[in-house]
Amino acid sequence: MPEGSRLEPGRPFDGRDTPLTFDVEAAFDLVTSSLYIVDRDLRIVLWNRHREQGPEGIPRAQALGRRLDEVLPPQGLRVARAAIERVFITGMPHEEITEAAVGLRSFRSRRVPLGRASEVTHVLSLFEEVTDARERKRVQQALEDQQAFLRLVIDLSPNLIFAKDREGRFTLVNQAVADVYGTTVDGLLGKTEADFNGNAEEVEAFLRNDLAVMESLAEKIIPEEVITDAAGRRRWLQTVKRPIVGADGVARQLLGVSTDITERKRTEEQLRQALKLEAVGRLAGGVAHDFNNILGVILGYGSMVLRRLQGDPDLREKVQQIVRAAERAASLTQQLLAFSRKQVLQPRTLDVNDVVEDLAKMLQRLIGEDVRLVTVLRAGLHSVMVDPGQVDQVLMNLAANARDAMPQGGQLTIETSNVELDGGYVERHPEARTGRHVLIAVTDTGVGIGSEELRHVFEPFFTTKDRGKGTGLGLSTVYGIVKQSGGHIGVYSEVGHGTTFKIYLPASDEAAAKAEAAPDEEHLTGSETILVAEDEEPLRELCRELLEERGYKVLAAASGAAALRALKSFGGPVQLVVTDVVMPDMGGRELFERVEAEQPQAKVLFVSGYADDAIVRHGVLRAGLAFLQKPFTPGALLRKIRQVLDARG
Repeated sequence: MPEGSRLEPGRPFDGRDTPLTFDVEAAFDLVTSSLYIVDRDLRIVLWNRHREQGPEGIPRAQALGRRLDEVLPPQGLRVARAAIERVFITGMPHEEITEAAVGLRSFRSRRVPLGRASEVTHVLSLFEEVTDARERKRVQQALEDQQAFLRLVIDLSPNLIFAKDREGRFTLVNQAVADVYGTTVDGLLGKTEADFNGNAEEVEAFLRNDLAVMESLAEKIIPEEVITDAAGRRRWLQTVKRPIVGADGVARQLLGVSTDITERKRTEEQLRQALKLEAVGRLAGGVAHDFNNILGVILGYGSMVLRRLQGDPDLREKVQQIVRAAERAASLTQQLLAFSRKQVLQPRTLDVNDVVEDLAKMLQRLIGEDVRLVTVLRAGLHSVMVDPGQVDQVLMNLAANARDAMPQGGQLTIETSNVELDGGYVERHPEARTGRHVLIAVTDTGVGIGSEELRHVFEPFFTTKDRGKGTGLGLSTVYGIVKQSGGHIGVYSEVGHGTTFKIYLPASDEAAAKAEAAPDEEHLTGSETILVAEDEEPLRELCRELLEERGYKVLAAASGAAALRALKSFGGPVQLVVTDVVMPDMGGRELFERVEAEQPQAKVLFVSGYADDAIVRHGVLRAGLAFLQKPFTPGALLRKIRQVLDARG
């Protein structure tokens, strides 16, 4: 071995004149401390085995010949460069104790000059840990406590927190992720989505998004990801994914945080459905309004012709077919109006139990003998402020719907009870209101409704029945009536296990009122003076002819202004004003107010296909005002007029 290759005590080491040999490197490898040697250009000329195991993790072959700034991280480089330059300048050794950035461990660093006595050509940097056993134990305990704390923090988070590698294996998960997959945290680590999710499309989408994030080396927000949980429920997630980039600039893992937005999605869907129903309702209401005026004329003149055809049975039967067809058409328009919530209600306080009991016999005939009707009516029921005719229509539509769902027979149950809707319920059902309600639950034991169809049951013209067996307006009518009455309706169903409709009507503090008896048929004549204001000429002429035929004196006008002129020309008192609610120049409400100002004794009967003024926007008539829905038959008009004229006050 050459003389210059041995290190002797007291002899300076000249790294320039005496090249380092394998023997020297082997000797330094025996040192249990981490060390390296640099020249004046801070270029590495020695890097021992223990240094290879240092924080940089760089093998000797890659370190030799490189400058320190190519090897050390920025913070470590600043400290090392300052100490090494100090040794080069002073020629004196330098020693300091530092704390590691991670782990709270203490290290002693020594910088020793190398070279001739008059010139420092190299600096040896040596590092050794000086943390004592007690301190090491304290540090280890601190690390374990910190890990336990961090574990608790992520497990308490309602968000799904996870890390994955490039193969999609979970390397970190919190309890929320484990709950979704119906397993434990330990049971999920090292596994992939495919091990727990049988939906191949979802698994592929997750892996595709994960790899895209790791390849891009950039954070990505994924607005919606769909996942099927352990219970088979579809859940929507909004996820932030960030790549975990190594020292070599490659992302081998990613960190993700997902927020469950399932409830928000359901609320948005409910809102979209409500807006869609509202739009269709406006269209339906407009169509029904015009159609009702036409049907009113057909029904009116058809009924009048029938009375005059007593001696011609064949012709009478043909006219009766016309009237029946018009009545069926009128029934459809009523359903459209109920759905669109354009009907003017005439509510009164009533006991729902009384309504159900009075309707029970009719419902039993409607559903047939093979369906058993059961009523469970709770005592002490709150009163409600609703139109009794509308409640009848709701129950009859639901009963008819239940009958069709039980072709082989079954049971229809109608239950009533008092309920209190709290904030939690309203949060899940935004259309509902908090407070006291009366619940009407209508349950059948029929075929049930599938989840997809259930989303559309209240839409007009949607039906699961065979062609010709339904209009698709029954449930939309129920929906419109309940909403217009200030209530809320929900439906619960499972295929093969029947369906339950739950109707919640706001409770009233007023006592239930009793219905007034309708006038007898023989009292449908009179001699009073009636002012008729109707902008549809055929309907106006029908009313004039019908009333004059029954003995009334009639002043007919095409508008509110014309009605006031006719009244002024007449000069005498009128006992009743029959007026359309909506007319071009002056609405019926304003007309009656002006008539009432001069003739306080005059009474009023409003008629309308649907109304668009304040009366309808509030959904109710002012107390004491009578209303008749178009289209009406001559008999209905005559009965209503007699009822209003004969009423006290």
